[in-house]
Amino acid sequence: DLKEFRQGMLLEHNKYRLIHQSPALQLDDQLSKKAQLYAAHVAKEGTVAHSNMSTRPNTGESVAELCTKGGVLPTPEHVVNKWYGEICAPGYNFNKKDKQPGTGHFSQLVWRNTRKLGIGLAVSNQADGESCSYVVA
Repeated sequence: DLKEFRQGMLLEHNKYRLIHQSPALQLDDQLSKKAQLYAAHVAKEGTVAHSNMSTRPNTGESVAELCTKGGVLPTPEHVVNKWYGEICAPGYNFNKKDKQPGTGHFSQLVWRNTRKLGIGLAVSNQADGESCSYVVA
């Protein structure tokens, strides 16, 4: 269920944040409502894109699309590990202070100033029998 998925996402985020000495996050109902609305939007559109920054001032965002046959939902571990994997591919240089292309989800995951987390999950069934899950954090 969605509540359990959100709790799992929180645990996974905090597991990786601990590695980087970033403070633990708390789930936020308002952020989760916004994330849920946007997850439903991208599921309907069938395309992964970030929301307009003007709709979420001072709020970062990670979006993932995971498609499978048979309607299997992604696990929180799989989703967060996908975002964390940007540390290696394309690779994150901790000595650089500038924005690094291809590492935005990783950066968002461990960003020290972040304190709250909202999670949205929506599913879209495709014509070819695949089921695509869209996760917004």
